[in-house]
Amino acid sequence: LVFGTQPLLSPADEIAFAKLFTYQTDDGDDANVSYTGGAGKQHRLPNFPSIALVGSYSVQDYHGLTASSPGVYNNWPPNQRAWHCDGLADTYPPPDLTTMRCIKATSKGGETLFASSVKAAELLPTEKLVERFGVHPEDAHVNY
Repeated sequence: LVFGTQPLLSPADEIAFAKLFTYQTDDGDDANVSYTGGAGKQHRLPNFPSIALVGSYSVQDYHGLTASSPGVYNNWPPNQRAWHCDGLADTYPPPDLTTMRCIKATSKGGETLFASSVKAAELLPTEKLVERFGVHPEDAHVNY
């Protein structure tokens, strides 16, 4: 879902919206609900630890947070692309939802692509994978 013209949600509203799509219980421990990856330091909103800032930013009293980050991919060659899948390989339980908010859009670049890992798995050349790796994709498991 993409809401391009939505009014700004407060952090509390964003969390309430996200919880509409999750099966996880509300045990009050939001600090462990948010996965933000291990590629660089990410700051969390002081009163909403499940909301983390990622990417390159410099904020002054943004919902109580004053911080900056140069981002992770700034020194990559211009045509280099970064791909990742939020939290599926190194968090347990894996997240059932990712939400994003753009605080300030860059004038150049910054595109984000959302892809279906289910569709990607359906398109895998199963026979070639079994031949090369000796395991059927449906029998592969990720260890957390």
